[in-house]
Amino acid sequence: MNVLASIWGRFGDHRSATVIAQDIDEELATHLDFLRDECLAQGMSPEEAEAEAHRRFGDARACREACIAISKGWSLMWFRLSVALNVIFVVGLLGAALLAERQAVAARRSAEVAMAQARIAIDQLQAAGDASRFPVRGATSGTVHVEGKVGRPGEYGVSLASPRSLRELITMAGGPTADATTVSVRRAGGTSEETQTLDDLYRSAPGEGDPRPGPGDVVILR
Repeated sequence: MNVLASIWGRFGDHRSATVIAQDIDEELATHLDFLRDECLAQGMSPEEAEAEAHRRFGDARACREACIAISKGWSLMWFRLSVALNVIFVVGLLGAALLAERQAVAARRSAEVAMAQARIAIDQLQAAGDASRFPVRGATSGTVHVEGKVGRPGEYGVSLASPRSLRELITMAGGPTADATTVSVRRAGGTSEETQTLDDLYRSAPGEGDPRPGPGDVVILR
């Protein structure tokens, strides 16, 4: 029926129930008037046309109630659909916010890992620099043997992380005896020696001409 079709077309009708009912009544009256005019055109009297129009139309009251019920049903459905869409929208926003937060946490962790790796690389470069100053066959800590004309010959601990200068090692070994004149450094695993006079060693500024023996090296005072 056209009346029902017109009601079904009212998706999301937010008008009041009174206005909707008035519109339905006007729609029904229009259809009855159309049928009445058709009967009059067929030669019926006004009374006959009225009766025939109601007969053809059917139960107007039942039709009216059905139309109102359908209208309410669509309105309720649209309301529920609107609520569902709003919920989906809010959930989507929350999901996007959580995703952004997780991405920020992941980026922060990646930055921390990168910084840690950078620190490790710097430490490795520093260790490589220390190793280039005194090659020790890969050793990073150990002892230097101090022997010869010193007060306390023996083994003294050193490491690449905190190397000791030649002067420090001689001092730790009790210092040179009165008749000592030269000092030699024999690198670990080698046979050649780096020799200089004690006068030159103590005249040089700290860090200049003052080598840093590494693990496994031998210091000899003569």
